[in-house]
Amino acid sequence: FYNIATDSGYGAQIAGFGNTIGGNYEGTQIGGFINITRGKIDGAQIAGFMNMAKEVNGIQIAGFLNYTAKLKGVQVGVFNFVDSVDGGVPIGVFNYVRNGYHRWEIQGSESGIVNLKYKSGTDRFYTYLGIGGARNSDSVPTLWDVNYGVGTIFRAQKPVFFNLEASAHWL
Repeated sequence: FYNIATDSGYGAQIAGFGNTIGGNYEGTQIGGFINITRGKIDGAQIAGFMNMAKEVNGIQIAGFLNYTAKLKGVQVGVFNFVDSVDGGVPIGVFNYVRNGYHRWEIQGSESGIVNLKYKSGTDRFYTYLGIGGARNSDSVPTLWDVNYGVGTIFRAQKPVFFNLEASAHWL
């Protein structure tokens, strides 16, 4: 059901519900619901719901949420939260990197729709959520736009850079 180690360890922790390590860990944690490493993990955390670690040097895969203070590897989950990224990348529906890429953007189009977007993640991979709308004439109803996208940044020479994005809109 649940594995608990109060100190550092290595190998594999596999449980139906969850795993906890009190220190550093080298190996793999696989939990049906949750994995917690209070120190650094060199390896993998795989959980049905949530992974937490002080530092990840490897991969975190969760069905819902990943959290680490320092990431050197990959996070894959619906929501990923990281304090700082060192050569890694969070990949999910929403990625928040405290010391990463954050932008608010106002964007308009030829259809008259104006969107407000919040972008978050890293230069290598970020996601954004947006909402907007347009008020047309009395004969045409108001349009609403909810959008989601992913992107990456190509840096040319400071201060010039290019964003490559893919997005989906629901009008």
